[in-house]
Amino acid sequence: MQLTQDIAQKIVQKTKTLVDYVVNIMDTDGIIIASSDPKRIGEVHFGAQQVLRTKRSYVMNDERARKYKNVVPGISLPIRFHGKIVGVVGVGSGTESAKQYGGILQLTTELLLEQINQQYENNLVQKSRERFFRELLLGLSTQSPEYLKYQADNFEVPFESPWNMFLFKIWLNREDDGEIVKYPEHFRSRLRNTLEMNLFEYPKMQVVFAAENVATVFPYALNPSEQEKMAEKIYTLVKNIYKKEVTVCICEEADRMDQLPGLYERAVRVYKLADRITAHKVFRQNDFEMEYLFLKDNQQEIKEFSEKVFAGLDEEEMLLATLDAFFENNMSVSKTAEKLFIHRNTLTFRLNRIQQITGLAPTVFRDAMKLYLALLSRKAGN
Repeated sequence: MQLTQDIAQKIVQKTKTLVDYVVNIMDTDGIIIASSDPKRIGEVHFGAQQVLRTKRSYVMNDERARKYKNVVPGISLPIRFHGKIVGVVGVGSGTESAKQYGGILQLTTELLLEQINQQYENNLVQKSRERFFRELLLGLSTQSPEYLKYQADNFEVPFESPWNMFLFKIWLNREDDGEIVKYPEHFRSRLRNTLEMNLFEYPKMQVVFAAENVATVFPYALNPSEQEKMAEKIYTLVKNIYKKEVTVCICEEADRMDQLPGLYERAVRVYKLADRITAHKVFRQNDFEMEYLFLKDNQQEIKEFSEKVFAGLDEEEMLLATLDAFFENNMSVSKTAEKLFIHRNTLTFRLNRIQQITGLAPTVFRDAMKLYLALLSRKAGN
């Protein structure tokens, strides 16, 4: 591991709380690259040069210090990482104080270096795992079971296991539906940490940023109640912490890892439609499979069907909003009236008015189906 200036400065910030003297970190050329006295950065450090030459600690006593310009008594010690000297730490504290603090400072520095290196390696593993899952979901990597089993073992996640996935999109600046949301790196890092901290009971969960979508994949079996609680938790976390608009889709469950790409592809198609036609912020992919199948082909015929059904109703925005609310509330008169803040009799009047104009009764199953599909086509087209 190379001792960079950024790493050295982090070590100085940590170690300077241990002593009341100037702490310097030098590179393998004996140049000060970090210091609690910033004016010294860039200077050649005499003690560090002696350490690098002899590979041993070097004490600059009072007598020696008087022989050199701008040199104070202190101690310089090698910083070893995996047995190799990667730099030097020095403290200018007088001869006696140097002996007292030197060993502690050296040990602390090496421990901090190990910790920083471990964090760096963990970040590399995390990024590699996220890249693997992103390429898997987007179909950019090989789908062979042998390769996926190898990667599953590599990242310590099960291959032969139920996988649950939750798909969502955070509107940083909600514009046209066609806009692709781009998540800045600092936002992705913060969101990832938020989810991992609050869903700590699922340590093998993976957050994946795939184009404009965010997917959380879980190699765990979840029953319907657990799925709903998880989706609500994700929605609440994002909504409350980031104050952004978000919709969460509970995807179909995969029986094993190699089913995730197909599952994700279908989920994205359904999600794009559902996000436009429902007011619900948490929904199931399966709830909108029929709508997706209805709309995915024969767009012109579907548009003509919708225009025919709604002939004479197209300008009646209040009636259309009433019909939408009626279907959103499962054709319940009481719930719809409550949602719209109107009396039941007012709702009944509006539903009768829709029947008079279209010839279709919203409370009759086959008529309601035609009205619903026509409304669906109209909303998707908008």
